[in-house]
Amino acid sequence: MAFDAIELLNAFDIIKNETLYSQRLQKLADAQAELSTSEYIVATVEIATARLDEANRLLDQYRKKMQELDSEIEATRTKRFADIVNLEQALDVRKKELDKLTSQLNIQRQDLKQEQLKLEKDQKALQHSINDYDQRRLDVNKKEGNFMMKLEQLRKIIEG
Repeated sequence: MAFDAIELLNAFDIIKNETLYSQRLQKLADAQAELSTSEYIVATVEIATARLDEANRLLDQYRKKMQELDSEIEATRTKRFADIVNLEQALDVRKKELDKLTSQLNIQRQDLKQEQLKLEKDQKALQHSINDYDQRRLDVNKKEGNFMMKLEQLRKIIEG
């Protein structure tokens, strides 16, 4: 029986060792699963970190580009505003020049109208003078005709 007890003890040791071994294998399997999960998480975090870094880099690029565009837009806006101000000033100067020329033209037009009225008045006076001259010439021609008839009659009387 002593042998059986030793064998039994050995068998209990083997069972105990197998239980411990099974428990250790289970712990090792659990640790392996946890390690796999952790490796997956680490890989995912590394990928996410790389993507985040790339996104941050692109974000910085776009921010710089937006700042450049904002500066460019502001410069263009300032230049166009200055151009508009210059054009408005040139337009104001041109308008003043045109107003001055318009005023001068109005004065000249009034002077021309006065001269035209004077010329029309002088033309009417000249026409009256011409009419008077023609009337006097007709009268003189008529008197000359009468005088020539009387002269002819006097010749006939003297000759006769």
